[in-house]
Amino acid sequence: MEPSLLTVLQRSQLAALPHPDKLVALVRQLRVVALEAGARLFRAGDEADAAYLLTLGTLEIRAADGTLLDTEQPGALVGEQALMAGASGQRNATILAKTDCRLLEIDRGTFATLLDQGRTALEEVSAARTRNRLGRTAKPLEALLAESEQRSWDDGEFVFREGAASDGLYLVLSGQARVVLAQNGEPVHIATLYTGQCFGEIGVLQGTPRNAAIVAHNRLRAAFVPAAKVRELNAADNSTEAYLDSLIRSRTLPHLGVASQHAVIENGQVCTQTTFSLNDGRVLVALRTPSGHYSLSQSGSTVAETVKIEATTSVSLDTDGRIVGFEDSGDYEDVAGLQTLALDGSPLSLQQRRQLKKAAKAAAMRAPDKVMCRCLNVDRQTVTDAIEAGADSMASLQEATGCGTGCGGCIRRIAPILAGQEAELSVVRLGPPHKPETKGRFMGWLRTALDR
Repeated sequence: MEPSLLTVLQRSQLAALPHPDKLVALVRQLRVVALEAGARLFRAGDEADAAYLLTLGTLEIRAADGTLLDTEQPGALVGEQALMAGASGQRNATILAKTDCRLLEIDRGTFATLLDQGRTALEEVSAARTRNRLGRTAKPLEALLAESEQRSWDDGEFVFREGAASDGLYLVLSGQARVVLAQNGEPVHIATLYTGQCFGEIGVLQGTPRNAAIVAHNRLRAAFVPAAKVRELNAADNSTEAYLDSLIRSRTLPHLGVASQHAVIENGQVCTQTTFSLNDGRVLVALRTPSGHYSLSQSGSTVAETVKIEATTSVSLDTDGRIVGFEDSGDYEDVAGLQTLALDGSPLSLQQRRQLKKAAKAAAMRAPDKVMCRCLNVDRQTVTDAIEAGADSMASLQEATGCGTGCGGCIRRIAPILAGQEAELSVVRLGPPHKPETKGRFMGWLRTALDR
């Protein structure tokens, strides 16, 4: 083995592992990966099958949206977080070669061997890197992390119990934290917190005892910030308190269950995640991004059909016709109606499903790839691009795209687009949950709908 590689190993994040002689023997068997400057090692969202030790060059760590999170130098271990216990198994960032690079590929099986040799050391390395990157996503979070200390717990161990004094807040670095409430004398698991999520801040901000218990899962590690430090930061900069205020809200939903809201770090942005833990045992998780995109999905459900009711809005149904998820980018007017039906969990009536189909058909007509002219295969996007480029008459549009120069059957569909007189898509209001025996609820919903 070349002396320079031995030097890199001795200074690398693997040097903390015990039995260095075994490490050298293992490294001799690893495959060498060469990347040219600008090449991608892997993309955020890819399935993880290996970790990598950088031996030469500089890597860039970027969020899925391209935000630069960090750079890594020789000796850095990258890609290991997706292989750690409790991880999703998917890459949480994109890694690019800033310069020509050389890496050693540590396949999943070999990484499992390293975990067996020095799990604690590798988990500490991974948690420290997570902490550093999280600190770059929001200034208030960076300030809190600067005052924190790392703590860890065995699986099943209580971080704190419901009713305990609020001595500080925690930020998950690895593993998972399970939120448990006592209901009718029995512990009920209402939510699970993952890397980048915060817990314990409500009691710190409000000066109240813990309103739930936290139980460690999958070798939980977290950054702990004492309550006194949090108060000092709040006094120095009110943006810290504003940030913490946005992190978590817990509400009891009448006749349904509990909603808990947390801030999560997604693609370098602070997003809002809402977990609906319902009395019937269902759990629905929603995510809202700063851009306004909102998604809701029911955990453990099987999607049998997805219906697109608008260009940026889709609804997922199970085999019984229940709404088990939807996505919307802020354009659909009756998102609250979809949410109500999803939380209720009742199958849609035949009439409601027909309305969805009708909306899907209308939305498909507005899709950019909808073919407007079958003779020459001209899609809607080509037509609208030509209009935006200056085509202001049917003749000029025909010249630019060829649409309407064949059989002419598409002209009547294209003319309203050209004139800017195309009718708007009507909003589909599916109404209340389908329960005919509760007439009073329908009148209540009707009054609410008329007041909109």
